Amino acid sequence: MGRIYIDDTTLRDGEQTPGLFITKKNKIKIAKHLDKLGVDEIEAGFPASGKMAKESFAALMELNLKARLIAWNRATIEDIKSSLDVGASSVEISLPVSDIQIKNKLNKDKRWILDELKRVLDFCKDKGLYVSVGGEDSSRADMSFLLQFVITAEKHGADRFRFCDTVGVLNPFTAFEKVKFLKENTKVPIEIHFHNDLGMATANSLAAIKAGAEYVNTTFMGLGERAGNVPLEEMIMVLKMSDTYETGCHIHLLSDTLKDIAKILNIKIPFNKPIIGRNVFRHESGIHVDGVLKAPENYEPFPPEIIGRKRSITFGNSSGRAALVYILKKWGINIKKETLNADLLEFARKCISVKRYL
Repeated sequence: MGRIYIDDTTLRDGEQTPGLFITKKNKIKIAKHLDKLGVDEIEAGFPASGKMAKESFAALMELNLKARLIAWNRATIEDIKSSLDVGASSVEISLPVSDIQIKNKLNKDKRWILDELKRVLDFCKDKGLYVSVGGEDSSRADMSFLLQFVITAEKHGADRFRFCDTVGVLNPFTAFEKVKFLKENTKVPIEIHFHNDLGMATANSLAAIKAGAEYVNTTFMGLGERAGNVPLEEMIMVLKMSDTYETGCHIHLLSDTLKDIAKILNIKIPFNKPIIGRNVFRHESGIHVDGVLKAPENYEPFPPEIIGRKRSITFGNSSGRAALVYILKKWGINIKKETLNADLLEFARKCISVKRYL
């Protein structure tokens, strides 16, 4: 089984969700939950962004968590000094690598990008830091230049390279091809940071892992800029069900962990959210209820108990006899066979009148 390392960035990229602010107190709570769940790394913030960010990162460092804490930085020595000030021993340094961003964002050229990479990376390694080198907008970069960038990072001591699909334009096929190209031509471990603009961040991540990526970035429930990032809960379960990869996460704690984080952030979990939505293990339609009562695997991808959840049977206007008999029996009511059809019709009418399940 291949070991995949979960680097959760809820406290950095997740916090960039428009309208979301995470207090120092809540960052501490969330970090403890993520650490208990078993994520390998927590990208704990951007210290150079201000006093509050510095104080929060320093407070997280004092927790002595099992997870590695990573400080995000622009590729500047000033940013790195801010991270060092708060005790960071692992950093991410980020530089644009696409022609679009090199020109439009920085008004620089590729030679300048490589020179800055070497200068800042050399400084980091001189300070004994663990360094992930991030290529912002990697998915839209010229692949020959991206390879040159990664090789340069490798030569100057980068511990890994972060391939970023910054605006979420990849699909599983292109994600696989681009990561495979880098794996075939370099030796540095690959980290993936994918955004969900086209709704394919989880699928793209699995494809990139199939191509050889060892580290994957996630956020709680996919929080992040625009359409967000790879949802932590989805990535953990996709890898669990692959029978090919494993993580260090404790699956049985998944549901409670995410519910607790949702309460901390005052975020409502959508009823149909994969893995953790309230309807994921709730069955109502006649054929499905009958099948689940006979054998749950008929209509469930995995047992709810393994992530700390339970299934439920509800009665609605699309329900059948099996659901009615099951629910009434739970209440100690044995329905008569001769009245079953009439009772079924009456309960269905009631559901329609109150516009909800019973």
